[in-house]
Amino acid sequence: MCPKIGVNAFSYSPILPFGKACDYIWQYEDIVRLSEEDKYVKEKYGHIIPYIQLKEFNREYINRNCGVSWKYIVIDPQFYVRPCVMADPKKILW
Repeated sequence: MCPKIGVNAFSYSPILPFGKACDYIWQYEDIVRLSEEDKYVKEKYGHIIPYIQLKEFNREYINRNCGVSWKYIVIDPQFYVRPCVMADPKKILW
């Protein structure tokens, strides 16, 4: 759907064990399924999802700044826009 509405770059991440998922415990099967899903998404949508290998990430010094609000934003499951996935949803800025 994103390309149909003009999105030319997109990112995603798995459920991480904090916030509403703080009690979630990853199982081996979860990691295997996540890997399979990631391969599917990469094949189908690789043209709009930038993939950076760890060595490229470090080499280009991308990790000097996390990019909060100037580089990306997060839209959570309730459609609240936050500057970072780690931002407290109770202190929504937008």
